[in-house]
Amino acid sequence: SLSAIANNSQVRAKPEIRNNVRVFVFERQNDITCNASSSPYIITEDTELLAGETLALVDATAGPITITLPETTDSDVPGTIFTVKKIDSSANAVTIVAAGSKTIDGASSRVLSAQYDYVAAVPDDDNYYVTSES
Repeated sequence: SLSAIANNSQVRAKPEIRNNVRVFVFERQNDITCNASSSPYIITEDTELLAGETLALVDATAGPITITLPETTDSDVPGTIFTVKKIDSSANAVTIVAAGSKTIDGASSRVLSAQYDYVAAVPDDDNYYVTSES
């Protein structure tokens, strides 16, 4: 377990395994907790990815999900490829959109409809470019 002092409160990170993914649960002295996970992690609701979240495994069993790629530039994360993959077999779609006014290969969104469909894309200053997909 890790610990640190932040704003005069002790913070402890406790690693756990959830859905076969290692996550860290951060606990502060006043019992407020927040979760942070290492990429990849399983997403089950609409989510806006952060620049460091480069692989998102999406389970849309409960309903359609929208994943928003981060508002970032190539200079923020040079050569970083963001990958979104649908892992469930439901008929619910996973829609991928880019934050802000960016497009994905010129389109406003990409839709994953079948189990194991994925899109991998790299950002530049204006758009995302798909590097691979299925």
